[in-house]
Amino acid sequence: MESKTATTENPLTRLHFPVLLALTLALMARLFLLIDTHAVNIPYYDQLDFYEIFKTDANLWEVFRYQHGPHRQGISFLGTQLLAHLTDWNIRADAFYVAGYIFAATGLALYLRRRLGGALSLFDLAIPLLFLTPAQYGVFIHTPNASHGAAPLFLLMIYCLFLTHPDRVTRYSALALLNFIMLHTGFAFFTGGITPLLLIIFAFQDFRQGRWERARLPTAAFVATLLSLVVFFSNYTEKQGLDRVRGTGDWTLYPKYLAALFANVLGLKNTSGAEPSFVLAVGTGVTLAVLAVSIGSLIVLIRTDSGEDRLRHQTPDTPGTSTSPAYSLAAVCFTLTTFTLVYAVATAIGRVHLGLSSAQSTRYVPLVVPAFLGLYLASIAIHSKKTRLSLSAFMIFALIAASFPMRETESRFMHRLSASKRTWIATYLETDSVRAAD
Repeated sequence: MESKTATTENPLTRLHFPVLLALTLALMARLFLLIDTHAVNIPYYDQLDFYEIFKTDANLWEVFRYQHGPHRQGISFLGTQLLAHLTDWNIRADAFYVAGYIFAATGLALYLRRRLGGALSLFDLAIPLLFLTPAQYGVFIHTPNASHGAAPLFLLMIYCLFLTHPDRVTRYSALALLNFIMLHTGFAFFTGGITPLLLIIFAFQDFRQGRWERARLPTAAFVATLLSLVVFFSNYTEKQGLDRVRGTGDWTLYPKYLAALFANVLGLKNTSGAEPSFVLAVGTGVTLAVLAVSIGSLIVLIRTDSGEDRLRHQTPDTPGTSTSPAYSLAAVCFTLTTFTLVYAVATAIGRVHLGLSSAQSTRYVPLVVPAFLGLYLASIAIHSKKTRLSLSAFMIFALIAASFPMRETESRFMHRLSASKRTWIATYLETDSVRAAD
């Protein structure tokens, strides 16, 4: 892989960043208005369960470790608790709290793109279109829970940025710490399997290049990740997680489920209708592309010199990445694509019995987004500028088509859900009866 930084003398290029920034802010405003219009101040569905701990005397560690379903709630749940205390459990505040993580993740993704590929251009609009898609509306207005997908997405962006950090001590210390935090924060726990593998590869690179002493850092970080796993599984329960797994006799449903997950981000629905073939075909193509980038990036990590010897003069204040641009790019692309692949496979195993339509739940979208970002960043390695820009333009077109306008079925459900919540509140206020409101 070879990192490319677009250079041109065209004065119009100076307008790329301001226009990109303006369009990104417009997309944020669109999502903010969607939330403001449809978020209702009433606890709903899973919130009735995981808010129970806020009524107890649980300490910060217990709140951090609180398990709901297969994952723990983690660091973002501490923010949820604080917000609940400050707003008297205002669920609308929760919705905007979730949005804050999505907005921050968008900014970090753009910064990650800049670190790996040089100055941003208007073609990078694909990133905010991807991160700010209304297809994820459920994470804001259905059952807001930052720990499920929004905070993991945000943490994953920070994780990838530290993969490119020039200082080894900072890099490996941050990866070990982030791994611990992410293990305990929603579905970010899938990094618990990725981090040890990366650290083994990094240590292997040091050994292979004769840097025996320097290999101690990734090795120590690797040991820390194993200890983090021990802590995570301490008092872990299968309740509402592994105990809900139901298999299916039709093995072909599993790859179809993966395809439906990926197609959902592109706004492609109708997996259970009369003509689902196009949706599943596109989803399958994306799945294979993600798998190819994951495997290709892993091969680069194992077989390519990391280039750290050539970059030893860099300090944390020196622009650049921790290793050669190609190696850093491979590490980031592997992390992003593998994270979503593992998540997608786990989701298929756990939810396939609910049918293919369940794969297109809005709350899954933030956790599938990293794979698309990995595909986009992988295009940096393409030598032909024309090809790179063509792929970027195609992705922009696909994402615009996916969210402008919002899908009618999703828009209708969103309106109906908000109206139902408001009707419940009005009925309860009129009758003072939970039964009547239900």
